[in-house]
Amino acid sequence: MFGQDLWFTTIAGVFLLIGVGLMLGAIIQLFQTSRFVRTSITTTGTVITLVVHRPNATTILTRRRTIGGVRTTRKLIPKAPQIKFITVDGEAITFNHHTASDPPTYGIGQKVPVRYQPSRPHEAQLAFFTSLWFMPIILFFVGLLITLFIAFFVVAK
Repeated sequence: MFGQDLWFTTIAGVFLLIGVGLMLGAIIQLFQTSRFVRTSITTTGTVITLVVHRPNATTILTRRRTIGGVRTTRKLIPKAPQIKFITVDGEAITFNHHTASDPPTYGIGQKVPVRYQPSRPHEAQLAFFTSLWFMPIILFFVGLLITLFIAFFVVAK
């Protein structure tokens, strides 16, 4: 009986630390993103090309579809947009977006909103809600769910 209680307490403690750690990390990211949004400049960039994202050798990405009763399989080739914009100082900056997809989310020649710090224009980001806020929000809610799940089991026990 004592061993089971110790095991339960240890596992609950580890998951509680993970949940709280995810929430703290998300809060730090939220503050960093908020500061970036407050201090950055918004401009318009243009997608100039799509850069092929090569997954590591152990990852096989395929898509299976059935069209007219025929099952087809094709390799997925994720592509990330390479974006060019002009800073307020007139400097042309090119950067690769961190997310690749197949089919590509953005087309060549498409205009996209860009945010950048004047002192670090090469660290530009797309100025879409998901590009800026998605990860910290997801991390926070995953951490919250883990924490609440563990709290429920500790109280129930």
